[in-house]
Amino acid sequence: MVFFRNLRGLTQPLLSLCFLYLLPGLSGCNVHSNCRPADLSCHEGSFLLFARQALPRFLYAATAPGPVQLYTIDYRTGLLTSSNSVSGGSNPFHAAVDPAGRFLFVSSYGGNLFLAFSINQDTGALAQTGSASSGISNPVGTVTDPTGRFAYIVNNSAPFNVSMYSIGSSGTLTALSPATVAATTLSRFLIFDPQSRFAFVVNTNPAVVSQYTMNASTGVLTTNASFSLPGTNSNGAVIESTGQFLYVANFALNTISMLTINQSTGTLSNPNGTIATGTSPYDLAIDPNSRFLYSLNQGGTIDVFSINRVSGSLTLLSTTTVAATGSGIRVDPTGKFVYAASQAGNVITVFSINQSSGALTQIAVTNVGAIVNGIGLAGQTLF
Repeated sequence: MVFFRNLRGLTQPLLSLCFLYLLPGLSGCNVHSNCRPADLSCHEGSFLLFARQALPRFLYAATAPGPVQLYTIDYRTGLLTSSNSVSGGSNPFHAAVDPAGRFLFVSSYGGNLFLAFSINQDTGALAQTGSASSGISNPVGTVTDPTGRFAYIVNNSAPFNVSMYSIGSSGTLTALSPATVAATTLSRFLIFDPQSRFAFVVNTNPAVVSQYTMNASTGVLTTNASFSLPGTNSNGAVIESTGQFLYVANFALNTISMLTINQSTGTLSNPNGTIATGTSPYDLAIDPNSRFLYSLNQGGTIDVFSINRVSGSLTLLSTTTVAATGSGIRVDPTGKFVYAASQAGNVITVFSINQSSGALTQIAVTNVGAIVNGIGLAGQTLF
């Protein structure tokens, strides 16, 4: 968060703007950067312009054989500090944070559980608020819709479907009606368009994307046919911020499919084909401004692509090395840092992002001490 007094020094684009009028009686010192509202004191009658922006606060690592480990994030440097851990059931596979950073959802692959936790907004500590087991079968990908009202978990074993829940105000899970929607064999990850209109599940064998429409009132997903991908064993997927383009990592072919989303029907097409990546692309991430796409490749590299905002096509910009067998990649809410989890060495590598080129520079490697299956980031708007 950055505060500007009397509109001077306004040199960077802001996510959202508000005016704050300081009432008579307030007095004191200078307005400064990176301050909380409680830190503010200015001459009476001053106007302040401030930027409202989410900052990275906490990182959660789902590790095998069981704990979910918490790290606090220094949002100035991007560095991680180990804090504590909680049980994530048997072999937690994936961790997802709701858009407001209030709750964490974890899939317990070995325990056939969907776990919900509240996030302490000061410390990041987790407290379990709910769990679901009915119909859960080797769950993998977890996600909330962009409104944060509904949570979903993808079941990787027969009958290969998606379980659907509403999220209570305290983080409890309540099954929707119907409670599941069909997917395809070996379902992996679920992703929503930014407007909560459409959803997509990546299935590995055969490599297809199951397409869905979403009822905004009930959260229920309705099957909307499927779209075939090249090869087999597709994995991570990501949608850019306008909701027009979907990208899928084709693990076996070392490519990314560049798909276009029909804005009326939610169905997919592939006018841009595929683009080559490093060996075995597993997970994808996009910066908040949808300028750059990052492909975490299990062969030990991260590819950086630029995104054509008109056509959705990708152009390779650079490649950097990282520990092999990557299992998850995330960009922080400010677009300054990338976090890449790797099972080789059981580490999370922190990179800074060059704001002009998107290139990555390694700044730290954190040894987790256990196999990292997936990571989730919690941001927080401080004002």
